[in-house]
Amino acid sequence: MHFTTTTLLTLLAAVSAASSVQNLDRWVVTISHDFAGGAGYSEKLHAEFHSPSYDKALVTDCKASYTYLKGRTTPICTSDSLTYDYNNHTQVFTMRQCITKPSKMVVTGESTVDIKVNGGKDLRPYTGTFTVPVTHGKLENNWIA
Repeated sequence: MHFTTTTLLTLLAAVSAASSVQNLDRWVVTISHDFAGGAGYSEKLHAEFHSPSYDKALVTDCKASYTYLKGRTTPICTSDSLTYDYNNHTQVFTMRQCITKPSKMVVTGESTVDIKVNGGKDLRPYTGTFTVPVTHGKLENNWIA
């Protein structure tokens, strides 16, 4: 295999960018549940992606709801570059976001956290703040969902 200098430098920059994202980047997440008359709850998420590559945090706000009859709705996020999920059996919270610095990448992370969802059985408002470290970063064009 023969690589040109430009190809090698591009490859090295991509590998370097991917590994640096994993080490320092993180989301600071605040999630809250408000209960609506015993029928379920509304969910609000505020996520700030912090990275040395950005002067300011990337801020995303999301809303979802849960009802006993229909289950949980898909969260709607602004901006739509972020998705998240919480498994209340394993208590693992996962996040995925498209970023543009240091290069176009999709970053993912997970954290174990007790969000007190409990299927809405507690019927008590809940607000919690936690950190989700980036555990993986891939160049956007190489990402396989």
